[in-house]
Amino acid sequence: MPPSKPQTVGWVTCAVLVLLALFLAGFYRLPYLDTRPMHTDEAILGVKFIDFATTGRFNYDPSDYHGPVLHYLTRAYGWFAGWSDYATLEATNLRRVVVVCSLLLLLSTLLLGDALGRFATASSMLMMAVSPMMVFYSRYYIMEVPYVLWLTLFMASCWRYSQSKSLLWLLVAGVCVGLLHATKE
Repeated sequence: MPPSKPQTVGWVTCAVLVLLALFLAGFYRLPYLDTRPMHTDEAILGVKFIDFATTGRFNYDPSDYHGPVLHYLTRAYGWFAGWSDYATLEATNLRRVVVVCSLLLLLSTLLLGDALGRFATASSMLMMAVSPMMVFYSRYYIMEVPYVLWLTLFMASCWRYSQSKSLLWLLVAGVCVGLLHATKE
């Protein structure tokens, strides 16, 4: 009996599954971000962000192990969202920054599509979209989700370089390593 061909899905099916994954990720991550008090780490990072946003300076503490990347991401998100008064920020505003990072993490899986195949890529995205642990940590204003985003983009860009030999992917990998270090040592 000849070996069977691996089953795959078409582009349309893959696109529908990717959109479903994004919808489910948003559905589980975005609502009710304000229903619980901030965790201690979130509150500390929130206070540090407000200090950073009002002074324009990040005071690095080597014993803290947290870099400025989340604060820069938050400031960029706040600029797009039209934040004007940092002193009145609510937990929901800050937590949305990490939700956006988790959605980008989901999308970064697409960079590995040729390695995984369309069905595995879409399935991975669906599983990440509804994974209780991914949902739980994607709703906290903490450094870990952006950190995992940079790590995934680093690995994906190394893969992309191995396939294309384009120096652009090496540059992206280097930027991601820098972002990893500047996010959380």
